[in-house]
Amino acid sequence: MNPLNLDLSTPLGREEAATLLQKGQILALPTDTVPGLGVLLGAEDAASRLASCKSAPSSRPFSLHFGALNQLNACLPKLPAGLPAWINSRLPGPWTLVLPSAWVEAPWKETWPHEMTGFRVPREPLFSQLASSLDSPLLMTSINESGEPPLWGPDLETWLEQHPEVVPAINPRMVQESQASRVVSFTPTPQILRGAPLSKGELPGKSVLILCTGNICRSPLAAEALRVSLAASWDVSVQELSSLGWVVESAGTFATPGLPATAHSIQVAKEVGLDLSRHQAQFLGDALAKPWDLVLGLGKSHLDGLSSNFSAELDVLNPRGQDIADPYGGSLAIYRQMRDEVLLCIEDRMATWSSWGARKT
Repeated sequence: MNPLNLDLSTPLGREEAATLLQKGQILALPTDTVPGLGVLLGAEDAASRLASCKSAPSSRPFSLHFGALNQLNACLPKLPAGLPAWINSRLPGPWTLVLPSAWVEAPWKETWPHEMTGFRVPREPLFSQLASSLDSPLLMTSINESGEPPLWGPDLETWLEQHPEVVPAINPRMVQESQASRVVSFTPTPQILRGAPLSKGELPGKSVLILCTGNICRSPLAAEALRVSLAASWDVSVQELSSLGWVVESAGTFATPGLPATAHSIQVAKEVGLDLSRHQAQFLGDALAKPWDLVLGLGKSHLDGLSSNFSAELDVLNPRGQDIADPYGGSLAIYRQMRDEVLLCIEDRMATWSSWGARKT
């Protein structure tokens, strides 16, 4: 075993560890799941030396570990709608997220060889304090021979004794058997690579119901605009949105079921590439038979009849709280004004759902 043995519980130990990492040293580090081998991204031959430690192929990808969520945020400033809130609700924690490298904005991206990138933010205080002090994330992998389960206890101690090139920042005798992180890949639709499948409630999307009065003018256009915007955000088809947890429908508080959208709504929607030709009105009472995360009214009055114990979040479509006037019976110009107001509100909602300040309801 390497004669150095760092104590991360002390400021001096963390300072020594940071110095060694800056010099390119591989350390055995604690995380909130299994301990790992870590080396600073950008260190000479970092990935190939990690692979060599565990007899893995030199081309094997390793995940990036950050000390704090804000460090991850800086690398992923523009994400699909709903994903920042999904990440906020799980990290720091025992998750590994595998995301398209095209979503990354960081200096190291220029030399990153992989199409997908794994990210972790462990909820482990000593690791967080150390990693938060570093200028770059850590390339990390579990401590074991390639293809074998993570080591712990005496087996871990023996492995470290056989690998003096690794500096321990853990006490192997204190490491107990643990479960590795749950791994989910967004390609962009989610796939579980390790751990239990995602339940419907664990998907990043929301079920959204948009309300107006007759469900033939405003809300059909708003719902279709939202579906198209969400699909573009995730680079999927509208039909694939449900695999991400997104469900968007519209209804009317006084709708006659089955009525089509008005001719003017169909026309102004078509002018911006939206198709309302197959729309059929839905009465609010029928829509409420389904579960919703969020109900958006085109006006405040559309939310008035909903029960105070209704579990969904209630809001108006306009983030500024203003009603969007009913164009029914008006000219094409009035309908175009309504359409443009709706599209601006959808754009604002999308920006909120794509921001790191968003929280999943």
